[in-house]
Amino acid sequence: MTDEALLSQRPPPTLARREFLRCYAAALICGLLNNSGYCVVTSAAQSLSKASGTEDLVPAYVLTMTASCTLGTFVNARWLISLSPWARILLLNALIVAGYCVVALSCTWHSPAGFAVALVGSVCAGFAQAIGEVTNLAFLKAFPRRLLGAWGAGTGMAGLVGPGAYLLLSACGVSDATILLACAPTSIVYLALFRYLVHARAALEGGGAAAVADAPTPP
Repeated sequence: MTDEALLSQRPPPTLARREFLRCYAAALICGLLNNSGYCVVTSAAQSLSKASGTEDLVPAYVLTMTASCTLGTFVNARWLISLSPWARILLLNALIVAGYCVVALSCTWHSPAGFAVALVGSVCAGFAQAIGEVTNLAFLKAFPRRLLGAWGAGTGMAGLVGPGAYLLLSACGVSDATILLACAPTSIVYLALFRYLVHARAALEGGGAAAVADAPTPP
C-alpha cells in the first residue's frame, strides 16, 4: 500500500494554532505560485502571437498548455510517483523556471520561430502545474483537512494574481520578457515554503515518514 493510501485511512492530526496558521499560509502561497506560472504564461499569449505575426495561432498556444497539463498528470502517475514529494517539487520548480525563461527568450524573436519557442515554454509551465497539483494534494493529506482548502484557495487566487500582475506591469510599460524573468525567482519562495511543510509533516509523523526522508534540514 502506498504512502498516500495509508494517509487516507489515518485520521488527520491536529496542530497548535500558531503552527496551523503558518502551515495554512504556506499551503496557500504554494498553491498560488504553483498555478501562477501557467496563468502568467497564458496571459502573454496574445502579445507574443502579435509580435511574431501569428495572431491566428493563439488557440494553439492555449491548447498546447492544456494538453501538457493532461500529459503531465499521466507522466506523474506512471513515472514520477516513485519519487518523494520533495523531489517532485524540485522538478516542477525547475520546469516553472524553464517555462518563464524560455517564453521570455521567445520575446526576442519577432517571427513564427519565436512563437514555436514560446510553445516549448508553455509545455514546461503546463507540466509543472499538473505535477504540482497532484503532488501537493497527496502530500497535504497528512495535515488537517483545512490545509487542502488553503491550497485550493491559492490555486484559485493564481487566476487573479497572475494575469492581474501581468496586466498592471504591461500597462506600466514593462516588457513581456522582463515580466516573465521577474517571475522566475518566485520558485525560491515556493521551495522554501514547501520545505517548511515537509518538516512540519515530519514532526507530525515523528520524523520517520519515507516521503520526507530526503528533504534538506532547515538551518
